[in-house]
Amino acid sequence: VELAAGPPALAALAALAAADAVIVGPSNPVTSIGAILALAGLRAAVKAVPTRIAVSPVVCCQSPTSPVLRHHARARRRVLATVGSADTPEGAAACYAGVARSFVLDRRDTRYLEAVERLAMAPVLADALDAERLADVLVERLEAPKDPAPPLRSAPPLPAF
Repeated sequence: VELAAGPPALAALAALAAADAVIVGPSNPVTSIGAILALAGLRAAVKAVPTRIAVSPVVCCQSPTSPVLRHHARARRRVLATVGSADTPEGAAACYAGVARSFVLDRRDTRYLEAVERLAMAPVLADALDAERLADVLVERLEAPKDPAPPLRSAPPLPAF
């Protein structure tokens, strides 16, 4: 996957420079978020924000219920495969390694906690399919004392886009 790298909007850079926190996703980490982060200087601007949380677009234990969601899941699976990642919380997290300090994954996907930690992100569990509960967890995380991300252990190579 090759993404165009043009200039970001100056308003976006200014907003990030003034931000205390940024929440990324849940969305396709390659075609949606990756395309944004590929803009010249935007990845660095996001990394300069003190609190950076990415939300997994993947819930492994739950099949999509609507045709639209099934289509998005198929597309995400295919795009992640093109950059060498699996359509799992770990594969999505790998796309945000070095950018996000925390990674929210569904409470039913606990088997991926250590994988997220290996990517130097603090894993956060939430009911990702319940928008209100997910929002509550995000607010709690934003209000929590700022802990450093876990130390980077052996992480797989990052997808290039």
